[in-house]
Amino acid sequence: MTNPFPFTEAQTKWIAELRSGNRKQTTQVLERVNPETFETEGFCCLGVGCSMFLSETRSRDDSSEDVYYGDDYATDTEAPPELVEILHLRGDEGDFDFDHLSDAVVDTLPYNQRGGGTCSNLAALNDMGWTFEQIADFIEANPKAVFTNA
Repeated sequence: MTNPFPFTEAQTKWIAELRSGNRKQTTQVLERVNPETFETEGFCCLGVGCSMFLSETRSRDDSSEDVYYGDDYATDTEAPPELVEILHLRGDEGDFDFDHLSDAVVDTLPYNQRGGGTCSNLAALNDMGWTFEQIADFIEANPKAVFTNA
């Protein structure tokens, strides 16, 4: 019998929030805001984590709808280093360690036209149309592929 994965409190809360139905989902950015009202319209799966754990570092460019998280981190499409550390992610896009994915699981991953191969991270699954619920299922079923705290 194998030991259950030692999910951290932050990982457990993030997965629960992905399942909660409390957040609208978007693609291509951590958080999408309406350019006229600047109200949040949705999050990607990594943006949910940013809004939960890094809300005090949230900033927005007044001349656009771009939203940033993290101290001095200048991208709105990748998780800042602070979130990677908090969640023990394998990379700023929620990269997978394929050594911890069976061939059967890899065969279920969508083909990423933009990346030219099998989706290799959580951001790509989000952008390819997987729901938060599906992403949460994948994380729970394959935590060693997603997290470094195995």
